[in-house]
This record gives sequence, C-alpha cells and structure tokens, in this order.
Amino acid sequence: MIAYVYQTKRRRNGKLVAGRMYRARVRFPGEHKTKDIPLLVTEKRSAEQKLQKILTDHSMASVGLIPPEKIQEAAAKQLKIHFGVYLKELATAGCVKRYVQAVENYVNTLLKECRWEYFKDVSAESFELWRQQQKKAPKTLNEYMVAMRAFLKWAERLGYVGHNALAKVATIRVRGRQKRARRAYTPEEIQNLLNVAGPRQPIYLLAALTGIRRGEIKKLRWADFKLDDENPTVTVSAAISKNHYEDPLPLHPDLVTALKPLKLADCKPEKLVFKGMFPGYIRFYADLKAAGIQWQDQGDGPLDFHSLRVTYCTQLAPGTPSERVRMALLRHRDPNQTAKTYTDTRMLPLKQAIEKLTFHQARDSKRDDTQRDTQTLVKTGQNGSSGVTLVLQGEVGQDPQIPTVNKRFFTQNQCAAEKEEWSERQDSNLRLRGPKPRALARLSYAPMPAIIP
Repeated sequence: MIAYVYQTKRRRNGKLVAGRMYRARVRFPGEHKTKDIPLLVTEKRSAEQKLQKILTDHSMASVGLIPPEKIQEAAAKQLKIHFGVYLKELATAGCVKRYVQAVENYVNTLLKECRWEYFKDVSAESFELWRQQQKKAPKTLNEYMVAMRAFLKWAERLGYVGHNALAKVATIRVRGRQKRARRAYTPEEIQNLLNVAGPRQPIYLLAALTGIRRGEIKKLRWADFKLDDENPTVTVSAAISKNHYEDPLPLHPDLVTALKPLKLADCKPEKLVFKGMFPGYIRFYADLKAAGIQWQDQGDGPLDFHSLRVTYCTQLAPGTPSERVRMALLRHRDPNQTAKTYTDTRMLPLKQAIEKLTFHQARDSKRDDTQRDTQTLVKTGQNGSSGVTLVLQGEVGQDPQIPTVNKRFFTQNQCAAEKEEWSERQDSNLRLRGPKPRALARLSYAPMPAIIP
C-alpha cells in the first residue's frame, strides 16, 4: 500500500517553488491504480490527519461498516439530479419519447407526493403508505412502482445506493379489478366506418387487415411496401416496431387495391405513405360518430383505434389452424398476449362450435347390431361359415402379371380341422393364397365383402 502527503512543486524563474496546498497519494490494497487526492489544507499535520481518515474510512467500507465513498457522494446529491441523468440514459438507449415522458411523470409525482429529496428518504414503508391513499386503478399504481423501481435499480447498478428500497414491494393484484378491456369491432361496424372514412379509408383498412399499431402506421414508408410482387407484403422495420423486430406481413388483395392509387409514379421510397392523411383522435372519433358506432363503454368495453388490432386478431381465430400463425401475424412473442389480451371471446363463434358436438346423440341401433353380429360370427365360427375374405389388389400402374391375393380369416372350426391353434387375435388367423408377400408390390385393401357362407 502507498500512502503519503506532499506539496506540488514547480519551477519559477529557475527556482523550485513548493505549492501551498497539500495532496495525498494513495494506492489501496488490491488496487493497481494510484489515486492523487487534493486535501485542501496548508499544514502538514492537518494533511496527515485527513489522509488517516481516508485510510480509516476505506478500511471500514471494505468490511461493510460504513457505505463506500461513491455511495456517500451520491447520497449528498438530490434525487432530481440523479433522475435527470437517468432520463438522458433512457433516451440514449433508444426508448421512445412517449415512454420516457411517462417515466418522468410517474417518478416526479412520487418524488413530490412522497417528499423524497435524497436516496435515504426512499423507503418501502413510505411508498406503501402513499399507495394506500390513492384512488387510481391497480394497473396504474403498479406502473408507478415499476418506474421508480427501475430508477433505483439503475442507481444500484452504478453504485449510487447499496440496495433497491422497492425491490421487495409486492405488486397489486389486477385480475378481476381492471376496467373492461377494449372490444373488437363487428363486421357491420367496420363496413360503416369504411363507408364514411373517405380518403382515410386505406388507413383504417390497413389497421384492420394487418393489425399494425397506430404509431407504426404513421411511420411507414413506400420502401416498406411491395405491392407489385407476386406475394405483396409490408415490412414493419425494427426502427419503428414496438418490439424492435423486423417483421414482413402478407397483404390482403383488397388492401393492395386500396393502396395502389396512393402511390404516384415519381414517388420516392423514403416518403411517408400517409403523410398529411393520418387522422388525429378528434377526426377519428368524428368518423366513428358519422358511422353510427358507439365507442363509449356500454357494458361490453370501449372502442378506440387500437381496437382495430383487436378486431384483426379476433377475426383470425376461427379460421387459423395454428395459434403460432396468429402470433406471427400479430408479431407477438408471448402466446398469452395473443390468446387473452387481443382476442375478444365475445366475437368468437362459440355457439357454432357447440352445435357441432354429436357425441351425446343416440347412434343407429340397427347398424350397431349388424356390426356386433358380424364380429361374433367371425370370432366364434357359428353357422359353419368358412370365414371372411379380404381381397388385396395391386396398385394402379403396377405390373398386370401380379396376381390378386386372397387373405382369409379362418373360423375356429376350420382351425380345429386343420390342427391349427385358434388365436383370439384375428390377425394371427390370416392365411395367404398365392405368392409370398415379399414377392408382391405394395397392396391396398379393397372394401370388405359380406360373409362367405
């Protein structure tokens, strides 16, 4: 370990002159870098005392008796200063502006209403007391906690705090307490909306037939569309996608027909497709009113622009053989999000699915009795029947010289006459007439004839 105090020296007019202030040069055990620390004192004795305090504090911090120096420095700064740095970090990481603004509102509200000025003021008890006094929705309160917890996690990672004060705070149960989820549009409502949309019809049709989000549609460029290909597609690039993945999506023929007139001959690929055309919220709800669509919650959930995405997912459900296909079309990574959040079960053909059930219906008794008698005769050999013959024929296109082979189920009486052991398994009582099986081509079964007397 290296630890000593000294005064800086420099030459002035050819003479070596010492500085007034003392400094300390320290290299702690286990470290390879030597630190030069200004002590800001002019007396050597005072400088040595400050150096001794630095060494003592470092020794105590190394065994956890006092917080490290970095934590002490961060504790002396106000939370709003650290939070400003955190917001810049979110913007640098590529978080969308809307998300950064939401985090800023959540955390600033907590700092103000909980009276948190420094890291030492933040505690789980004060947060839970604030939460108990709120009348906000459970989902909203959880978002407040998630935003503040993420900020503290960032501070913990940088060494500003020793632990995350909200790490063990439980989230509020949301299931059964949330507001009604948005519902899907009915086919009639979609038709009415398209009829009154005018120049905005391709926008609504694109949202309803691709499920692309509102913010993503606004940023689509002509370079993202391939309308003249054999299989037309639109690609939601990673730069505008919510999940930051690049996903090509197939386009419905009606949508291709609606989009082609918008593209001019000299249109540049980087041009926005719907520049100056995209409706704001006031214009959108005016279109809903003109279409006679009630968007307020009337007991079945509200309607908004994002409900077009819910409609797309719901309408895919009955005709899609695989849930993985719907996940790919919705660009989801979680199957629960596709099956629960974006599927309006009230719009699914539940009644038609129930009507297809037939397992409870009575079967044809005459047909069942005939099958049962046939099985009994074959097994027991009653009435002296000679057995059941299955005709095996060669496949179409095979050598015509291949003979037809008769395969017989022998009855119990015939097995006894031929001194053969009768087996309860019918396939064990087969006998071949004609060439051996390995000499024949692949064979297919013909329909079973009636019992041969």
